[in-house]
Amino acid sequence: MEKTEKAAGGDAPVTIIDLGDLQEEWDGQLGRMMQETGAEDVLIRLAADIEVAGQAARPYAALVAVSRNYQMAEPLADIAEQLAEEGREQVFAWVPAHLYGSADFSIYIAEHELGENLANGLIGEIVRRAAIEEALDGLTG
Repeated sequence: MEKTEKAAGGDAPVTIIDLGDLQEEWDGQLGRMMQETGAEDVLIRLAADIEVAGQAARPYAALVAVSRNYQMAEPLADIAEQLAEEGREQVFAWVPAHLYGSADFSIYIAEHELGENLANGLIGEIVRRAAIEEALDGLTG
């Protein structure tokens, strides 16, 4: 189930959706969800308990914002911070859809306490399972 929120300092509404809901309701197709709902700025979250280096499973979360209207990551990172669950380490990434296809495009990953492999793995999981690259192709094509 998605909900909408406005970022502090931002005028555009941000749709917040769990990755599982995106997969269930939209077959994991972010582009289709954005097209059918009119959402232009979406924050996708994934919570998982993961065993790292043979230790007991620990709670983690990854949040990836795909936005067309925000020129900076900070307002979206603030929403991600508000969604943080106590005891769950998290990482935030921003995909500036308005820059896709240009030399200025890159995925921004905020500072975090997770190891690089774990953070990249969680973010990559969202990118793959939400079909973010295909969504970007559809938004700019």
